[in-house]
Amino acid sequence: MEKITIQSPYDMHLHLRDENMLKLVGPLSSQTFAGAIIMPNLVPPVDTKEAVVAYKRRIQEACGDDDFNPLMTLFF
Repeated sequence: MEKITIQSPYDMHLHLRDENMLKLVGPLSSQTFAGAIIMPNLVPPVDTKEAVVAYKRRIQEACGDDDFNPLMTLFF
């Protein structure tokens, strides 16, 4: 049987939350995955371009220097 190794996996459905939970889960995710589709279940909801940009910035800050690509979604 041939072995397949995934070099840069993406999490296709990730809830990072915010504040302390983001600071905990963000680095754990960015150490394991190259990126993720982010589900922004926050209060208040991430429902404007400005809120998405601000949340992405917080995610990138929480992940530090890890090469992690958060693909942002918008709450409808």
